[in-house]
Amino acid sequence: MTACDLYHGWFYQGGALRLASTLGWGLQLLKEDARRKKLREASDRLEQAWAQLASQNERASHSLSSALHGEGVPQYVLDWFDHDTPDTYWSTLDVSKPPRQN
Repeated sequence: MTACDLYHGWFYQGGALRLASTLGWGLQLLKEDARRKKLREASDRLEQAWAQLASQNERASHSLSSALHGEGVPQYVLDWFDHDTPDTYWSTLDVSKPPRQN
């Protein structure tokens, strides 16, 4: 379950990143993705980051966390951090609006 409008309803509030929930949810999703892809090292890094979630929140730049990087690791969590305004990235994910017709 999640919000229809991910930017306003899930990841950001008043333009500020909801860091704890975004990072926590992202690490959970990435752990499962890494396991499905049989990326053992990435899975171990993500598991360790999840176990130390409070210390992850203290990092100056969360997108630099080594757990979020690595060959084969999806980049969607980094995208959530990079798209810090309600731009086209977020509007294409908003299921409350009908898709655009080209």
